Amino acid sequence: MSSDRGTLNVLGDAVFVVLSVPVAALHGFDDDGDGLLSRPELEAHHDALRDEIDRRFAVLDGETLARTVALDLTLSPDHEVAQDRAPQLIALKHAAFASPPTRLTVRSDLLRDLPDARTIELTASRNPPSGPEHETATLRRGVTEHRWFAPRGAALAAGGRGASAQRVGLRGAVAAGLAALAAASAWAVARRRRLAG
Repeated sequence: MSSDRGTLNVLGDAVFVVLSVPVAALHGFDDDGDGLLSRPELEAHHDALRDEIDRRFAVLDGETLARTVALDLTLSPDHEVAQDRAPQLIALKHAAFASPPTRLTVRSDLLRDLPDARTIELTASRNPPSGPEHETATLRRGVTEHRWFAPRGAALAAGGRGASAQRVGLRGAVAAGLAALAAASAWAVARRRRLAG
């Protein structure tokens, strides 16, 4: 099974997302027809790709859509292909609500046109007064939505759209912390590159 990954880190009313996006899920960028995203293609189609990912990976508080503060994209080359083209994009999204979200939800159809075996594993983290919380969920084609940190026993989503989920313990907390550190570093690098360009 091919799994892409992502993290959501909740800090107050903000949610910071780091998401691996398969370029096969995206449209209108592949000028040379090789199935990969090259650096020139990313530059030429950056705004359209950013808008598509923003639209197709929605962060919500219940049914309230977050405002996108920033969304940066960077190539994620495979070790086996040239470093100026990639089968994956890394999306760094800063979303914000009017107040801290109480029903953090993701709704995404990025896997709609991909094989059934393709999944996105997402880990969400937050730090309420009761202590750090981390939860992992898996989205797949036909499973397009998940609500994090729902009360135990509560339905996570209506209509069979909810992702499978599990609370994660110490190992998950460490992994989420490392992911948050990597996200902050990647975000800073992408921001520097954008400002320098």
